[in-house]
Amino acid sequence: MPDEPRCSGPSPVGCNVRGCPEGQTCVDEGCAPSHCGCDPESGAWYCTEDCEGGTCVPDEPTCSGPNPVGCKTQGCPEGQTCADEGCAPSECACDPATGAWACTEDCGGGTCVPDEPACSGPSPVGCKTQGCPEGQICADEGCAPSVCTCDTDTGHWLCTADCGGGTCVPAP
Repeated sequence: MPDEPRCSGPSPVGCNVRGCPEGQTCVDEGCAPSHCGCDPESGAWYCTEDCEGGTCVPDEPTCSGPNPVGCKTQGCPEGQTCADEGCAPSECACDPATGAWACTEDCGGGTCVPDEPACSGPSPVGCKTQGCPEGQICADEGCAPSVCTCDTDTGHWLCTADCGGGTCVPAP
């Protein structure tokens, strides 16, 4: 049996037949033939003229965790607003070579902060903190807390249990 002619290089057939190297995926993009053979007389590759062989593309990069880009690019969850507080990058991309996030070194991305407190009505804190309307004075009569804050999770006022906040009474 005579030596078979040898075609130079690997077969140009698409990856649907031969597969892809590690780190790549076969997709139906580009144009690669679905079948190729080696011409026994010339030693040249001959292939179908279709484009159904598939081409190899790099796997999608995999970086751990969510993209650390600021909220000006990706928005905030419900109940939060994007603010110019803190420091978050304005752009980030996954580096396929390292699997690490590569981000700009600016702080222009914005950070998510809770929406304004949802507590209804004015704070029940005493007048020693917030004063009294015109024509009234702050007195130690009655019982009003000295400190109150709005719990943004529940929408309720959280106040100290003391009565040292003062109450407004008519001016003498």
